[in-house]
Amino acid sequence: MKRNVIHNGLSLLGMKDTTAISVACSLLRLPASPSQDAKRVVQGLLAPTASMAAPSKNAGRLTIRRAANFGDNFVLNVSIDGASVASLVRGRSYHGTLSPGQHVISLNVAPSPGSTTKRLTVQVGQTYSFTAMWKGQRLVLL
Repeated sequence: MKRNVIHNGLSLLGMKDTTAISVACSLLRLPASPSQDAKRVVQGLLAPTASMAAPSKNAGRLTIRRAANFGDNFVLNVSIDGASVASLVRGRSYHGTLSPGQHVISLNVAPSPGSTTKRLTVQVGQTYSFTAMWKGQRLVLL
């Protein structure tokens, strides 16, 4: 997948993911061999707002936002029915569609040990909006 990212006037247009991540890590002064968590942060910065699928008339819509005070150094990883759909950094949201029926939304935070799960019964044409936030030391999806 090719990405077009401009950081401090430099374009990463046309670079493969691994090259773009390496350049971005260098620009962000991360180690030459960054951890998986650091790579997820960079991938989140390079990625547009995450989207699961094209809208459908026979689906429900799902939006997951990060709370404004979620924390700058955390990546919110979103999975639906066991499949990873997004890694959200500061300022990013997930927007996607889900087929009608039961689904399990799972969130975990890197590099923190926080995680939470929510069951959702999706109905055609309905929109479901949630915000991931901290409630004390716990990650919650409200």
